[in-house]
Amino acid sequence: MEGSQCKNIIIAIPDVNFAEQLKKGLESRGLKVIETIVILEHLLPTIEEKRSQETSIFGLIIASSIAKNMHGKRLELLSDTILTIRERYSDIRFIFLSDENEGHPLLAELVSFGIYNIFTRNTSKKLSVDEFVTVLEHPKSFADVKQLREIDHDIQWRNRTAIAEGAKSIPITTEIATKPIVIEKEKIIERERVVEKPVVQIIEKVKEVKIQPKLIAIGSAYSGAGSTFLTIALSRILHHIGISNAVVEHPAVDPVLYSLLFGESKCPQGYKYISEQVQLSRPDLN
Repeated sequence: MEGSQCKNIIIAIPDVNFAEQLKKGLESRGLKVIETIVILEHLLPTIEEKRSQETSIFGLIIASSIAKNMHGKRLELLSDTILTIRERYSDIRFIFLSDENEGHPLLAELVSFGIYNIFTRNTSKKLSVDEFVTVLEHPKSFADVKQLREIDHDIQWRNRTAIAEGAKSIPITTEIATKPIVIEKEKIIERERVVEKPVVQIIEKVKEVKIQPKLIAIGSAYSGAGSTFLTIALSRILHHIGISNAVVEHPAVDPVLYSLLFGESKCPQGYKYISEQVQLSRPDLN
């Protein structure tokens, strides 16, 4: 395929053996696989890291099985992740391999995102690497997948009453309209009628948590093991539950956050980190 040798591909499939076979097949046809992702939470940070390094991404081949973990299959999280990628990097082309049959709400959402290269497990013909290469260059049209908008409403999805196109609306009764509905954990939803239309008011309740100051050190045995990702995730969780925190990255080894935040260009000229100052004042530490 002419010019395809410069087209970078990311594979997001938890089956390592299948992903490796797919990688070999794609690279034998001139494409370059720059990353293989096996955990859903690593997908978006990896794409953002590649883009911050000015690495182009031509296509993403992703399987719905990547949404599985020990608690089940988190298809709603998968859909939200794909939507975020589409919003931030609309030029990336998708191939979606679905374990779900036609009629699943996930597939309807993907079509609404403008993703048409969808292959379901009840696809009649056997898939091939050549077909993947073809649809990356010449994506399917809306007409090829419009039937995926037809949803099986017996499938639980986002705890909705009616969300997908074609779903029947469930009327709000007087009892629901006059009594507050309390949802456990963080949110209280109150409904009332205004000009015969339901109005939903969402009130966030955040509990203040007081805790003694603590120092948490996170490290890894080698670069790329995931210590930066774990640190950011932990910081976000602490913030979410009301615990103030700050992340300090050691600059001497492999400062990932420093690179992502363009530290080399934004750092004041001649600036010396505290760690460097300590090392200079204490030769015995070197």
